[in-house]
Amino acid sequence: MEVTDQQRRLLELCAIRVDGVSVDWSLIARQAQDPSGLDDLFQAVITEKSVAASRSRPVLSAGLRRLPVLTDRVVAELEAASGVGARLITVLDRDYPANCA
Repeated sequence: MEVTDQQRRLLELCAIRVDGVSVDWSLIARQAQDPSGLDDLFQAVITEKSVAASRSRPVLSAGLRRLPVLTDRVVAELEAASGVGARLITVLDRDYPANCA
C-alpha cells in the first residue's frame, strides 16, 4: 500500500494514547488541513482555541515523546492492512468523503 509521509504522520497523531486518553480526532483533522498544521501538531502546537484543544494539548505533548513507538505501531497496522488489500483514505485526501452536516 502506498502511504504518503503526510498520511503516516496523521496516523501517528491518531495513534497517541496517554492513560487511555487520545487527542481529539476532529481537532487533528481540522488542524491537519492547514498547510502548516501537521508540522505544528508535531511540535505540540495546537492553534485552535477550544475545550477540545485545552484537553488535547497535554495528551499530545506526552504522546509525542513516544513517537518511535507510535511509528512502529502505525507501520505494523499499515502492513496488516496492505496484506488484506485495504486502501487508506484520510482527511487529507481528495477522495475523503465530504461532511454533509
